[in-house]
Amino acid sequence: MPWEKVREHRFENLIALCPTCHTRYDLSKDMDRLAMQQYKINLGVLNDRYGPLELQALNWLADDPTRERVAIPRGMIWAFGNLVTDGLVEFDENPPTWATVNDGTVSVSYLLPTDLGRDAAMRIREGRPIDELS
Repeated sequence: MPWEKVREHRFENLIALCPTCHTRYDLSKDMDRLAMQQYKINLGVLNDRYGPLELQALNWLADDPTRERVAIPRGMIWAFGNLVTDGLVEFDENPPTWATVNDGTVSVSYLLPTDLGRDAAMRIREGRPIDELS
């Protein structure tokens, strides 16, 4: 519930929102309480399971559902291990390829999204339940 109604800082009632979502929830009322609760549940599931790089990879996939792969520096699979373990992406390092980054050449591998991974990315983007992903 909005601060002006409850006047208390309990965990169940707190959530960090960007200015756009804050306006959508408090002012324009086009985001209801159930959607806000689902958003908070999703944040808990995501932050307990995935690191910042994994979350960015999922966001990258959600930005463009036709994206076929996410390039990562070769040897960085450890940073995306939970996505691989949960079946959201597959790791492909064959053949190794090279990319130019900041005027330097870097060997890259690829994360290939699975159907489950694409679904997860869109669920996150749309604020739909994700607790049954893994």
